[in-house]
Amino acid sequence: MMGSVRRAVAALVAGCGLVLASATPATADEPAVSGTVIDHATGAAVAGACVVLVHVDDDAETASACVDDAGNFAVETLPPGSYRLRVSAPGFPDQWAVNSPDAHNAFLIPYSPSFPVQLGQIPLWREAGTIRGALTDAHGAPASATVRIVRSDQSWQAETFTDSAGRYQLTPVPPGSYLIQFTNGRQGQYAHGQLDIAAADLQEVVDGQVTVVDEQFLPLPTLIVQVIDAANHRPVPGACVGLFDVTGQTPDRCAGQDGVVRFADVASGSTSVTAYDPALLHYGQSLDQEIGLGTTRLRLALQPGAVIRTQVRDAATGRPASACVDAVDSHGHGYRGPSRAFCSDPTTGTLAIGPITPGDLQLFADPFDDDSHGAQWVGWHGGTGDQRRARIVPLRLRESVTVPPIRMDPAGSITGTVRERSTGQPAPQICTFPYAVDPVLGIDNRCTGTAGTYTITGLGPYDWPVEFASRSFGEAWQWSGDVADRFSATMTRVYPGQASVVDANLVPGGTLHVVGVDSAGVPLSAQALVYNARTGDFATFLAGSGGTQDRSFTIRALATQPVKIEYTVFATGQTCFFDRKLSFRTAATVSVTADTANPALTLVADCGA
Repeated sequence: MMGSVRRAVAALVAGCGLVLASATPATADEPAVSGTVIDHATGAAVAGACVVLVHVDDDAETASACVDDAGNFAVETLPPGSYRLRVSAPGFPDQWAVNSPDAHNAFLIPYSPSFPVQLGQIPLWREAGTIRGALTDAHGAPASATVRIVRSDQSWQAETFTDSAGRYQLTPVPPGSYLIQFTNGRQGQYAHGQLDIAAADLQEVVDGQVTVVDEQFLPLPTLIVQVIDAANHRPVPGACVGLFDVTGQTPDRCAGQDGVVRFADVASGSTSVTAYDPALLHYGQSLDQEIGLGTTRLRLALQPGAVIRTQVRDAATGRPASACVDAVDSHGHGYRGPSRAFCSDPTTGTLAIGPITPGDLQLFADPFDDDSHGAQWVGWHGGTGDQRRARIVPLRLRESVTVPPIRMDPAGSITGTVRERSTGQPAPQICTFPYAVDPVLGIDNRCTGTAGTYTITGLGPYDWPVEFASRSFGEAWQWSGDVADRFSATMTRVYPGQASVVDANLVPGGTLHVVGVDSAGVPLSAQALVYNARTGDFATFLAGSGGTQDRSFTIRALATQPVKIEYTVFATGQTCFFDRKLSFRTAATVSVTADTANPALTLVADCGA
């Protein structure tokens, strides 16, 4: 029974409210505020009771009324505003509507002439006692806190505050058993010395008597966090840790060489702990931690990464410039487009690209200055539009590499019209890119409309290729010069402030029917990625079996070219390259032809060598 009482009281403490009043549109001759005063114990009308409406802003007693024989009262007129209502009656201590000991706990009554307030029944308690006490912190000094008391049957609750000496008092309080909670911005506990409401003591209030409940806050917890490298388990020197708890955000603290950060006097309860490496050699991590009494020790493991540092400057003046720079795997299968994850400081031009996954990386710089500068692959001696000529930055795990400043040149653009080769008609839904696009996350920019026209703005003054990717799966993916791969593409020079023209004539795409199977030949759901065998670039969109009954699917929009196929059979989760190979380098080459249904392939789940 006590457990159910405490669960009910916990719900009340958490914010369970009472119905205070109702407001309905005014009708003729309806009073501004009305209600009925009753005896809480008997439900009978309280004779001789009177009410006073006190204005919230200045505590002025603005209006009053007394009850009739049935306990009803009516305040006929009232200036608009917010009020609290005090009730006095012979044989009862003064109380406030609804069911409150004082003005602080009284419910707010908003009034306007258009919406009279009907308070309903206002119960008065004839018998009452007092609760008072003193609160100290863990060291015995006076403590500030909110003191909330809740009757075990949920029929009454109120709160008060400690003064500068840690003292508090609440009266009148109806007789009964009460839970008392003490809270401030960092601590919360129940009398006596309990964090769990189920273990709290019930305090008895007796009519005409004073119940003294003194309390001392428990010592605040300590949190010690060690930040380590997830791979080698060594400390991360200088790692920083931040906390977010019931008090809000705690200022970050940073470790020494041992990777240890100590927080004293933290709030108990659920806390979000975030660790990061300001040197950008590790990825940050956050987790939720329950903080109890005493000392909590926590280890946070950060995955190692690496960082590239540089500056972004105007090529002509050397002044700081604004750009976001992505690091692209030079052995990868294309570029998803500027993610704007790492952007330079527009005031100083400084830029840190990290933490990132190490490898042989190339940098693509995309300005964010209204196209006054053009995008570029960062070359060895300035910008370039040809990824093959981009600087390769070899970056290893936990390494910080500084590269020469990225110098941004003025911008130009490429525009043109895309047509179907067989009909000469404009080709809509063809998306255009000045690099090999990685379409795994989808593509939806710089696409042609019904007129077949496109424009790529914000390009640096270099030689650029253009890729034409069919979003409708009808035409083959092609490159400028109407060829199938980037290495054969016709490069087009971009000039500052000018638009170079690159038109395209696309052929219908070829298809390739495939099915994923297990080692026994049983069809399974699968998906496939198709790359040009020479460049490694995507040759079309990702394709998969979806809900087809025989688990087969068709790869579309293929140009005439040799391709290599990477695939995953979902039932096994293993990724292979055709034919059962482990890497792009060893994968078998498949020749496909545009505007043709190419021979079907079987993708076997288990990889060989």
